[in-house]
Amino acid sequence: MNKDVYGILGDLTAEILLEIIAECMDDYLYVIDLQNNKMEISQSALDRFMISETHVRNVKQEIMSVVYKEDRTMFAKHMQAVMDGKEKVHDIHYRWLDKNGLPVWVNCRHCMNTIYNSVPLSLHQYMEQIRGRGLRAVRLDFTDESGKKAAYLARFFAGEDGNAPDCYTTGHYKKGVQ
Repeated sequence: MNKDVYGILGDLTAEILLEIIAECMDDYLYVIDLQNNKMEISQSALDRFMISETHVRNVKQEIMSVVYKEDRTMFAKHMQAVMDGKEKVHDIHYRWLDKNGLPVWVNCRHCMNTIYNSVPLSLHQYMEQIRGRGLRAVRLDFTDESGKKAAYLARFFAGEDGNAPDCYTTGHYKKGVQ
């Protein structure tokens, strides 16, 4: 017996159930009906991502506008494989765009999202203090910077040239974690 949530509960009940479940979890919950091209998305997901409303009728177009540009081809191929029955489960790791246009990793393998700060983490203002601790190396992690931008930042942190990032956070450094 292969029934979807809409067929079992109806549109309105599915929407109410989605919000009840969404309130009990930290994830951004959504239910997609690919055959009927519609989606229900929790209010918390609507608040976070570039989605226009909680009840989406043209899900294929709406989702593609939210999927990070570099992931769209992979995502489209996977969703077509699901629709064609070649894949049984929506089981990929890709990115959606948040309201600021920044990528958020969506891991459908384990039903979780990786949320990065809206601005990069940078400890450049503390580099002398960090170097003073006798460290021989500093690790730089990049998420979606271009190769040119990553090389520029690496030279900056090496003290060779360049300017500090315009917009950044120091995260919990010197603030402690509760």
